[in-house]
Amino acid sequence: MPEPMSLARALVVLLLFAIAAGCATTPPASVAQNTVATDGATAAVTWQRVRFFVHWPEEQEAPSWSVDVLLAQRVVEPVLQRYRASISLWRFHRRAARDPAGHSLSFLVYAPESVGSAICRTLRSDTTVRRLLIAGVLDEVRCQAPDAAKARLVEATSDPSWSPAVQRTWPYYIMGVSEMWLRLIDEYSPPGSGFQSIPQMLTHYESVQQKLSETWKDEGGHAFLHHLNALFAYQPVDVVQRRQVKF
Repeated sequence: MPEPMSLARALVVLLLFAIAAGCATTPPASVAQNTVATDGATAAVTWQRVRFFVHWPEEQEAPSWSVDVLLAQRVVEPVLQRYRASISLWRFHRRAARDPAGHSLSFLVYAPESVGSAICRTLRSDTTVRRLLIAGVLDEVRCQAPDAAKARLVEATSDPSWSPAVQRTWPYYIMGVSEMWLRLIDEYSPPGSGFQSIPQMLTHYESVQQKLSETWKDEGGHAFLHHLNALFAYQPVDVVQRRQVKF
């Protein structure tokens, strides 16, 4: 029979193992999908969008894609860095078509409504934005939100023709893509470069857009598409045209 002191030590060891095992199997607390931590508390989040409408003259065949790049780096990026800690999800959306919506760059955030409103006010009052509006490079800057009934859903800005699972997870994917696109811009145009005039600024970002286009052409097939294909086990994909979300 073990000595009394040895038995006591054995019981202590067993008790410590039991406590450790119990801690290891306790799942960590998680923040709800439609809330974000702010200053030690959680606040309800909602999708909000700031949309920059780029002037596209009728006689100009192609849109000025370089303006999107200018806006992303010189206008949006500083604001994103300022509010990043309070933003749960974010992304860019670029589009251009000869329809009422025309050519626009959108910056979407999934954040507390107060944060989204502050971002909107900051972007609309930005000095560069005001200069671009006066110069006729931009037609308008508009703040938008989806229908209030679904604005707090993470899938609110996903294409409704997608499956529910893809709608709910796609915002995480496109945020990563947007982050890489923005960082590529920074690679080709180190932040901090100063320009005295709007024409100088536009010329500079035309060269940056050209570098982005070359990167997509030369490396997109492997760096982007191949590795995305690999992640999904090289399975076939149907390439079809689907309707797009209007928000």
